[in-house]
Amino acid sequence: IKDICDRSHDTRKDIFVASGGTDRSEKAMDRRLIDALEYSGGHYLDMFVLEYVCPYEIGSDGTCTESLARAIEKARSWVDQGLVRYVAASTHSHVVGAVL
Repeated sequence: IKDICDRSHDTRKDIFVASGGTDRSEKAMDRRLIDALEYSGGHYLDMFVLEYVCPYEIGSDGTCTESLARAIEKARSWVDQGLVRYVAASTHSHVVGAVL
């Protein structure tokens, strides 16, 4: 994908580059972002996905656990830095989907 994205600014704006991961630790998320940026040859990702958000990541009070909340904030900080355009989450749980 790097070769395609490197061709020109016009080419890059026509390609939506997304990546993500399941590890919510800051170190792992940073590594995943760096790897994705290097792989795509870009300066930004169009989307970073917090993949497979599970019911155990939602507290008994119906809010995100601390680790999930930190991961969301970390990904949002990349938006503020211009490294990522959009943050998304994927889940197979209707309960999680309602909370997110």
